Amino acid sequence: MEKKVFHELLPFDSALKLLLENFKEKVSYPLSSETIPVKDVLNRVTAEPVFARISSPYFHSSAMDGYAVRAKSTFSATEKDPVKLEIGKEAIWIETGDPLPEDFDAVIPVEEVNVYENYIEIYKAYPPYHDVRPVGEDIVATELIIPENHFIRPVDIGAMLASGILKIKVRKKPIAGIIPTGSELIEPERIEERALKPPALIEYNSSVLANLIKEDGGEPKVYPIAKDEEKDIEKSILKACEECDLILLNAGSGYGKEDFTYKVLNKIGEVIINGVAIKPGKPFIAGFVENKPVLGIPGYPVSAYICYHLFVKPLVEMYLGAKLRRVEKIQATLSRGISSGMGVDEFLRVKVGKVGDKYIVSPVGRGAGLLMSVVRADGYVVIPSGSEGYSQGQTVDVYLWKSKEEIDNTIVCIGSHDNTLDILYNYLRKKYPHISFSSAHVGSMGGLIAIK
Repeated sequence: MEKKVFHELLPFDSALKLLLENFKEKVSYPLSSETIPVKDVLNRVTAEPVFARISSPYFHSSAMDGYAVRAKSTFSATEKDPVKLEIGKEAIWIETGDPLPEDFDAVIPVEEVNVYENYIEIYKAYPPYHDVRPVGEDIVATELIIPENHFIRPVDIGAMLASGILKIKVRKKPIAGIIPTGSELIEPERIEERALKPPALIEYNSSVLANLIKEDGGEPKVYPIAKDEEKDIEKSILKACEECDLILLNAGSGYGKEDFTYKVLNKIGEVIINGVAIKPGKPFIAGFVENKPVLGIPGYPVSAYICYHLFVKPLVEMYLGAKLRRVEKIQATLSRGISSGMGVDEFLRVKVGKVGDKYIVSPVGRGAGLLMSVVRADGYVVIPSGSEGYSQGQTVDVYLWKSKEEIDNTIVCIGSHDNTLDILYNYLRKKYPHISFSSAHVGSMGGLIAIK
């Protein structure tokens, strides 16, 4: 059997540019809109600008508990010559948020008056609208609340409701069809029925990809596991193309005898990318079927995770018409040297901690199949294709998967692995939820080198 090879291993930047250019040419974006209640729009993207219908507040209201007065009646008040105002006629009790009585234009806080029988006594003058919330102080009718292509936050929902907006148009969620492939895969629930036996593997990549899609504002649609058969894979892709905006075909993008992604895509559509010079994620494939983007995501979990962020997320942004949150970048010092092969951009998972006034970064497992390397990692370092790696003590850019605050509250431990450290970490989080524990398992010598 003739071995399949990657037709052309594209540099990452070139591959992403080619994917986006073809997307813009073939796909109608951003997605059309749908109208839904404002109370249900959290994390959705506006499809048009939202303008206030009414002002907030829409009447003059009191900002304090106290007495509503006519400002001009206080102008002569001094500490030596206070002014007395009759309660119920010249001074009316009012509470925070209450409408200001007609012909009254100021509020005196209750703590600034003395009450004598049926009068209040004041000792200074108060200007008009003192402690009064005028009409439109917060929102003026017709003003812009939020623009188009805006990710809606909880506070935005409050502002829209306060200004009388009950429904708005938002972008439809891009539907991402996720097709796991592999004759050896079984649904996770199957392990409750019987014990695992080789070569059976639990299928979990679809759940990771589905939740990444949800996190970024899309709607995942996971299809049944497709067997390593051309007809089964072709049938799944064509069905997903009818129902989805974007198709993620997981596994089968390599060059094994049971990897059919390239062959099927080339048959029913157009392949534009067949391999990218990145590590992990080299077998990434991209094509279009019926003008729908179909991405061949490698089966190794780390490769799938990296390829999602590099290639899938930008397409989700195009569909939504809005930029998703970008990862934070910091500079850190390498605890030990890292070597890397020339010719590929390597995305190296790392642990980060703050030691003194410096951030220290240590690599974790590099294998594409090591899912726990992503679970344990705080972020990643990019080793460019033209570099053979970095030396110990060198300053590098770290792209964080966690917040900088969490990194600042991380205890760093570098050395041999000991399960006691895992128990200690859990104990720390139980007692001190804001504290993290970073354990980089590099061996005793690696730990000693890091200390130096």
